[in-house]
Amino acid sequence: MKKLIFLALISVLAGCASTDNTGSSSNDAEYAMPEELPSAENAPSKTVAKPITPSAVIAATSKTVEESESELDSALKSQQDERIRKAATDALLKNPKDIKAMNALAMSYYRASQFTAALFLLNKAQNINERSTVVLNNMGVVYLAQGETRAAIKAFKKVLEIDSSHALAAANLGQIYVARRAYDKAVTAYEIATSRGIRDWKTMNNYAIALTGTANFAKANDVYRDLMKSKGSEREVLFNYSILLIDHMSKYDEGLELIRKLQFIGPPGESRRKVAELEQKAKTATGK
Repeated sequence: MKKLIFLALISVLAGCASTDNTGSSSNDAEYAMPEELPSAENAPSKTVAKPITPSAVIAATSKTVEESESELDSALKSQQDERIRKAATDALLKNPKDIKAMNALAMSYYRASQFTAALFLLNKAQNINERSTVVLNNMGVVYLAQGETRAAIKAFKKVLEIDSSHALAAANLGQIYVARRAYDKAVTAYEIATSRGIRDWKTMNNYAIALTGTANFAKANDVYRDLMKSKGSEREVLFNYSILLIDHMSKYDEGLELIRKLQFIGPPGESRRKVAELEQKAKTATGK
């Protein structure tokens, strides 16, 4: 049995795959996963935040709670971290137990890679409301960024204990489980996420990998067919779909067509050897 090798793993998971015994399913393929970060709530921007000046903090104290809340909502919509920090700080000066403001400020620290500060605020928010799914999901995201995968899994699972249909937590767990080849668990997680509307191409690509890993080839094929309609030029989709077609479904002509397209575009990561193996296998089977 060949060892599974994942290419282009989720960046925050790199180097952490051996720290948790989640179980795995056997498979003879290597897969390519698009690089992606887990999904946080109320964290729309990747702009590096700037600290608030003392004068800005003083000015904020003159506003009412209602004005602060409205300004925070506006700041979150703007996706500008400087505005978010200013508005969140203003809100917390008026109400030190404002969980929404704590979460917003914490995620601005997360985007600035200030993970200790982010976790401090999220833990403080959880102490106020230990069942806040927004806070718990974001704690999981920050833990992943720190490489603390066990803690992240625990946080995401806690979210699903509170709300079994929480799409973001389920999608985040799915990312972890696919990276760890725990395909049964990944399928369960992605079925929650996709049924609740998370159907971006990266999620669907990873879902199809999990389906392939559990030998649910027909359903994986359906997912890839849908992906090909809009993402037929994505390297990861072409590569993973060709694995399904050639290695698992013996659809050599279809697979060979994808391989040729992939060779023209350029295969993902370090997958050239696998692409050559797939091409040879398909050509041998078809006599081409």
